[in-house]
Amino acid sequence: MDRRMLAAVAVAAIVGTVGGVGVALEPGGSTPAGHTPAEQQREQAEPGPLWMTSSELHDGDTVVPLSGVAFVTGVERVGDHWIVQDVPSTPDSSPRVLRVDRDGDVVVLAEVRGHGDISDDGTQHVGLGPDATGYEITDLTTGTATRVPPAPDPGDPEGTALFDGEDLVTGWSPSGTTYYRSTPTGTYQEVVARNVIDGRFSPDRSAYAGLRVGIGPDCVIGGPAGDDDTAPWKQCPGGLGSASPYAPDGKRLVVIGHDGTGEALPTWAKVLDATTGKQVAEVPLPDAVFDVAMLSDDELVVLSVSGPDGAQTTTVRTCDLGGSCTTQGSARGVAVLGGSR
Repeated sequence: MDRRMLAAVAVAAIVGTVGGVGVALEPGGSTPAGHTPAEQQREQAEPGPLWMTSSELHDGDTVVPLSGVAFVTGVERVGDHWIVQDVPSTPDSSPRVLRVDRDGDVVVLAEVRGHGDISDDGTQHVGLGPDATGYEITDLTTGTATRVPPAPDPGDPEGTALFDGEDLVTGWSPSGTTYYRSTPTGTYQEVVARNVIDGRFSPDRSAYAGLRVGIGPDCVIGGPAGDDDTAPWKQCPGGLGSASPYAPDGKRLVVIGHDGTGEALPTWAKVLDATTGKQVAEVPLPDAVFDVAMLSDDELVVLSVSGPDGAQTTTVRTCDLGGSCTTQGSARGVAVLGGSR
């Protein structure tokens, strides 16, 4: 089980010495003929946030009761259905990629090695390969897996693998982490980020953010991807939630934190310009917040979990940048937020 999956199981949006890790799907990749491009899908998207537990999927005003879904680690809308990643609780079980239709029908598309990214058309998964020694692409129509050749001087795979048009972004960790943009066949074109932990990338992969490497307070750093001439911006203190931090258009992102010392749930969210790191707004958060994402440039999605282990309830709110929040729904169990694209 890779570190992102472990973080999902632990619901690790707690901000402290490590910060959150990303478990939400961040689709990329090319769109074949006859499919709706991702940008048009976003324009046609239903209002309100996308989130789900193992028993319910919520997409705006649409609520789909579910059965046969295990612990959910990611969900993304693809056309008229959803692609979901989950982890069954049975011994020796593998993470799965599922298709969920609007009538609640659930189809297992493939078993994979770990959490990963889904292409825009929903036909491919990229993530860790066997024994977490590299990455592989799985065809969700056939189940065939193709290994991605390693990066030059790669070290160990860090766990991040994303589609970027016809290319891939993968992370490798010899000390800090270096993120490469490459072709699926392993032709490595450029370094897009280096010396960060838990790197995240904007929907168009033009900007990055991640946790600072080194001793000291938790900080988020970021900037334009592939630009070694520009010093990264820095937000201290700060951490990242489990969902993608970027707004759908990639121009802004959200970091989370608290004003005390040590580990604690976040009490504030700061919205930053994705290119410069300049603060746009600071938003006070409600109690028991476990994850925060951006629904738009001016609206946050805030996920809270309350109750004892085994009897938790998730509440999802939308909050404007002034801190005014509206409850969108609640459900039994621990939920995840959908992707930002």
